[in-house]
Amino acid sequence: SKPRHWTSPGIKMRTILCKGNRKMYIDPIRTAAYYQALTSEDLCSCNYCQNFRRHIRTCYPGISLWLHSFGIEADKAMETSPLERDEQGYIEYCGCQYVAFGFCESDFQHQIGNVVFRKAYSHPHTGITEPHFVLECFPIWLPADEDLL
Repeated sequence: SKPRHWTSPGIKMRTILCKGNRKMYIDPIRTAAYYQALTSEDLCSCNYCQNFRRHIRTCYPGISLWLHSFGIEADKAMETSPLERDEQGYIEYCGCQYVAFGFCESDFQHQIGNVVFRKAYSHPHTGITEPHFVLECFPIWLPADEDLL
């Protein structure tokens, strides 16, 4: 169940219920403020992450809208885990991770199409002291731009 510190008045949490009654609670206002404050200097500048940012919204519009409903900007993943480019010119990102302010039960899992969302346990340190978690999704297949050939 939701920890008591999330019952504070004035905090409007969005709750997602998945199979097995596992829940994720996200404060979309605080989460959106976090993403709005991120600048290009805060984001990874490697070619794979730039490729991810260029394509995620157009290749996965439904997922981008779902993440946006929680205040998460799909093109500002805190971490991506790309594999090598395949013969068709696509890259599989086997993990894309996002910061969310709130609480997520340990075995929460949600699926949109072939993409699975769950609470991440292996991720870079966020440096955030407020209650938060890292949401990861996989697999994401995106076209590889010329700089990755």
